[in-house]
Amino acid sequence: MTPVLYIGGAIAAVIIADSLGLTMEGLVILLILATPVVLVFLIIRALIRVGDKRPRLSS
Repeated sequence: MTPVLYIGGAIAAVIIADSLGLTMEGLVILLILATPVVLVFLIIRALIRVGDKRPRLSS
């Protein structure tokens, strides 16, 4: 990923935290709690994609 995406994500996280009334400590706690959920989602998604064998187009 490019640094632009990292910076954009960080800015978006700060804006969302500010709009929800979270402090920086609250944002860190939220990120710590959300990280395992996101990782499980990505692992399940990857396993589904590996198991999805599409038929090859023969020419």
